[in-house]
Amino acid sequence: YEYQSGGIVELLASLLKKFSGELSDVEEAESNQAHEFNLVELHLTNTIEKDTSDRDEKSQLRSQRKADSARAQGELSETKREKADDEALKQEIQTTFAVKKAQYEENQKVRADELAAISKAIEIISSPEVSGSYSEHINFLQVARSIHRFAKDQAVVLLQRRAAALGSKTLASLA
Repeated sequence: YEYQSGGIVELLASLLKKFSGELSDVEEAESNQAHEFNLVELHLTNTIEKDTSDRDEKSQLRSQRKADSARAQGELSETKREKADDEALKQEIQTTFAVKKAQYEENQKVRADELAAISKAIEIISSPEVSGSYSEHINFLQVARSIHRFAKDQAVVLLQRRAAALGSKTLASLA
């Protein structure tokens, strides 16, 4: 009986050895697959975190750019309004300048005409024909002025007397 069981024992021992080797190979393969899975999982987790971080940064950057764009649009409209105001002011200044320039040029012509008239009057007055008649007119004007001044002084004295007599401040202020 022992003889036949020796073959079975050897067969079982070889199967045990074979199955132990296969088990070791399967366990090693499973360990390698688990390690590979862990690496893939780690890689995918890192990729997801990076992509999420990039998305959040891009979203924040987009929000910042929208805010900057809105601010720039506001500044642009303010600048356009200021430019329009400045152009209106420039136009007003140019119009005022043109009017004042024309007025100045007209005044210069009038002054030139006045200077010519004064020169002509000096020439006429300086002539010997007029010099005799000139002295007569000047004396007459001086007498007329002195009479006018005397009458004015008399009127002031009269008003002051009447103001004092009546106690009138109105008459005193006229004097």
